[in-house]
Formats: sequence, C-alpha cells, structure tokens
Amino acid sequence: MGFLLMCFAIAIAASEQLVSGDDQQQLGLSRASSTFSQNLYQKVAVKETNVVYSPYSIHSALTMTYLGAKGTTATEMTQVLGLNSVSSPHQTYHDLIADWNSQHSVEVHTCNAIFINPYEMVLPTFIDQTRDYYLATADSLDLQEPEKVINVLVANKTNNVIPQMLKPGTLDASTVLVLVNVLFFNGTWARQFRRASTTQADFHQIGGTTSKVDMMHDFESHKRVKRDNTNDLDVVALSFLGDRFSLYVAVPRKVDGITSLETLLSSPQNAEQLFEGLDFDYFHLSIPKFKIETSLELDSVLSAMGMATAFTPSADFSGINGSG
Repeated sequence: MGFLLMCFAIAIAASEQLVSGDDQQQLGLSRASSTFSQNLYQKVAVKETNVVYSPYSIHSALTMTYLGAKGTTATEMTQVLGLNSVSSPHQTYHDLIADWNSQHSVEVHTCNAIFINPYEMVLPTFIDQTRDYYLATADSLDLQEPEKVINVLVANKTNNVIPQMLKPGTLDASTVLVLVNVLFFNGTWARQFRRASTTQADFHQIGGTTSKVDMMHDFESHKRVKRDNTNDLDVVALSFLGDRFSLYVAVPRKVDGITSLETLLSSPQNAEQLFEGLDFDYFHLSIPKFKIETSLELDSVLSAMGMATAFTPSADFSGINGSG
C-alpha cells in the first residue's frame, strides 16, 4: 500500500512544551521526537542551505500512520520514531493537540486530515482511531481534481499563507490515501522589536561572502540568556505573549561558528543540554529579518534512517486497508 505524507510548519515550539497528561509519557514522547528530529536533521542538512521543518508535524503524522502498521513495517517505525520507550504515544499526542488548539495568547492551529481514494477500502477502525487520537477529519478525493480539496484545507488552516500546497498532477488515480498535517503558528513577541531600530547591516554567510540585510535590534533588554564559553556561543530565548512559547536562538561568537554549532547539534544529548540552564540577563540581540521555505522529499530520507519497508511494495499497512 502506498501513501503520501505531507508536513508543513510556519513556526515550532520547543519540544519541552508538552504539558498535558501523564508527565512520564510527555517526557518520553518529547525525547523521542527530539531524537528523531536530530537524526532527521543530519539527513536533510547536507548542503549549505537553510532548512526549516517541524519535528512535531513529521513525527506526529508518522505516529498517526503507525496506527495502521504491522509486522516489519511497524517494527522499523517503532525504532525510527523512538516509540519503544513510549507506552501510549497516541493518547499523549491527543492531549498535546487539544492543548495547543485551546491557546489564546498566540494563534496555533494544528490539523490532521485523511483523504481517501473513493475506489479504495480503508478500515473504519483506522478512521475512528485517527479521529479519536489525532482529531483527524476524513474525506474522499475527487479524482478529477484530487489536489483541490487538500489545497483548500491547507489554505483555510494557514489563513491563506499556503494557498497551493500541491500542484495539479501531483496525485493520480493510483493514490490510495493522503495524510495531511498542518501546523500554523502566529505569535506576538512579548517584547517587540522596534521598527525604528531596524538598520542595514552585514550578514556573514558560509564561504566568507557578506550581504547587506535588514537587521532587527533589541538593545540591552532583560531576557533569558545562556553564555556558553565552552562552545563559544550564546543562547537566547525570545518569548511570545503568554510565555508559553519561545524561539530559542543559538548565536555563534565567531563568523564561521555555524559549522561548529551544527557539529554540536549532531548529538541529541548535546542539543538538549545546549538549551538548558538559561538565566535572566541583559543582552543586546541583533537578528536579520528572514523568510525560509523548504520542500522535502522524505521517503528516501526516512528509508535511510531505517524505515525502508514502509516505502516498498512489501509494506504492511493492513491496519489501514485490511490487506497490507
């Protein structure tokens, strides 16, 4: 059985933001998602380009798919997703989704949806489980314009930031099932950057080139900071209104320090320790205004991570369609 998995994120929150349900389950799922994210990053950040993705979107969509996996397919997914240390990942994700969708200080929309080929059979139990655990909706694909209904959903859930997720011709009559995960985040900084403080400044890129960019400044404000002399970098947390969500920025002190930072982040344990131990201090932050868009083909990446069977004719998703 084949399936198409799509993931999108405008912004993400730190994995430690899991707050609902049993603490041990939250911690286990948080660590599983973090480790998965670091392993994924090593596969996709292979060129000197900017990469943005949501660990939550990819991990939760795959975990939702895992509901229907059996045999070797399920075993490989368990290992890659780190679910062997989490006894109830689906219920924990349910609690997280419900919690995020109830936020008021920031705008967070997370949506899961299933689109089914009307000529294919999908087990009612799978549809029920994805609805109960992941609040997923189910709809049929119009095989004349299969991309249209998906694009309408994504545009609606992202306030039209993503008007066209799929180009015409992306799907065809052989598509059995489409799983969609959407994460939209729109927050206001707890301490906003003053527009009048934005200036043109040099931005140093890998390779030694320099370009002029609009640089936002926050002068000597009181914020959570970690001065990491061991790794020759600083970490600062920029909070959004409500203090529930934050953007963590790691700032190398050397112009070419990004390479050392990426090496440091290659270990999930290092990544976790890097963003711990922040204290309030005065800090002058300059950060460029930026926009990043990334499109990733994940089948080969996930196969290389150990989830190969899921993308072969021998994949066993009999928990989805009853036949594999």
